[in-house]
Amino acid sequence: RDVVYSTLPRHERRDLHRQVAEWIQNVASDRGIEAAELAAYHYGESLGYGEDDPAVSKRAVESLLTASEAAFSRADLEAARALIDRALEFADDDARPIARLALTRLEYTEGRFESVLKELEVIEAQLEPDDAELRSDVLAWRSRACWLTGRWDESLSSANAAVTALH
Repeated sequence: RDVVYSTLPRHERRDLHRQVAEWIQNVASDRGIEAAELAAYHYGESLGYGEDDPAVSKRAVESLLTASEAAFSRADLEAARALIDRALEFADDDARPIARLALTRLEYTEGRFESVLKELEVIEAQLEPDDAELRSDVLAWRSRACWLTGRWDESLSSANAAVTALH
């Protein structure tokens, strides 16, 4: 198998990985996380071999973030970080804040609260005015991190701003 694979030109490898990822998502869409992990691998390989379609990049990022969520839920933080890092490689300006927020959640879980607060500032600066839901999420994470670092006034104002952002 490896010998045959190594004889394929890069563009054929790229196309085959993309087709496999799309097939997995179409055939096994009801298998959620399992399908996302396989699709993420194949989309990543396709992009690594030169795929430049923004729609493929978007699907890759979505699959990688879903797969990272699965790794996170089984407490495999190293795998979750690797998947998020890969998603950040492929993320466009619209997807980058979502991927960075996933990384921030991971750092929060690891107890890196000062890093979390700095990253949340960066994410919030990248948000468009109409990103109300994402802004609310950022503010909610800021509220949590501030609470755990003894910044209770900032925690309360962030929590209130998170609610306000949704209205």
